[in-house]
Amino acid sequence: MSQLTTRVRLLQERRRHTPRRSSLEVRMEVLSAVYHGKTRPTQIMYQSNTSWAILRYHLSVLEASELVKATRTGLRSEYAITQKGADLVRSFVGIRTVVGKDAADLGVFHPITNERMR
Repeated sequence: MSQLTTRVRLLQERRRHTPRRSSLEVRMEVLSAVYHGKTRPTQIMYQSNTSWAILRYHLSVLEASELVKATRTGLRSEYAITQKGADLVRSFVGIRTVVGKDAADLGVFHPITNERMR
């Protein structure tokens, strides 16, 4: 096996075990999507770029933390952000701005303009 092939294999192995985003980043993207009016799980999933299983887990954590509220009608669920969740989104965007970290790395949307932070 060539040295290049070995190196490529090691890089692929490292990527497989390294998550792309932290739990905080995923949860903030989910909260941001709900904050901007995405209420159904599929809409939230597409907006926050998560899989169905990951979304369900993070929504359950956010609901347990009282950052979002679920309304279930039969088999359908809709989510709304609570005041606590909205305050967190605004604070998070403010902190990221003050610290100088590019909020676009997180896919966070500006709380007023609904544009992806740059």
